[in-house]
Amino acid sequence: MIAKTTTGNDFEGALTYGAGQRQGRGKEPGEAPLLVVANLIPGTPREMAQDMRAVAAHSKKIQKPVWHTVLSWKAGEVVSQAQKVAAAQRYCELIGAPIDWHQVVVYEHRDKKHAHVHIYLNRVPIDGGPALRTDNNFYR
Repeated sequence: MIAKTTTGNDFEGALTYGAGQRQGRGKEPGEAPLLVVANLIPGTPREMAQDMRAVAAHSKKIQKPVWHTVLSWKAGEVVSQAQKVAAAQRYCELIGAPIDWHQVVVYEHRDKKHAHVHIYLNRVPIDGGPALRTDNNFYR
């Protein structure tokens, strides 16, 4: 499994892409199943983004509260939806953002030959505590 991570400040843009509702890189919008929603009410990307922005506002220092990771398996590997969910949850734990404490949204994309999921999390925990650090995220 390979993980690729970026950070940003646009929850709505990120979640819209995750939901398969945004064109990009010559691709047409498609259906992307929602696998996990933690610590926010499931809804449209815009509604979930508003909730995530409200929690992120508890931190005045964090300029890029959006954490986006793509977990990819090798082409041809058969991965069940339950395995994808378990991998996403375990990934969040290992990087220091357990889903009990952070807002997390996971979408499954089916636009490539390999299985992959997009994990979006709010770096600011729901209790307003210290934000998830971005340094050395590759090694975590």
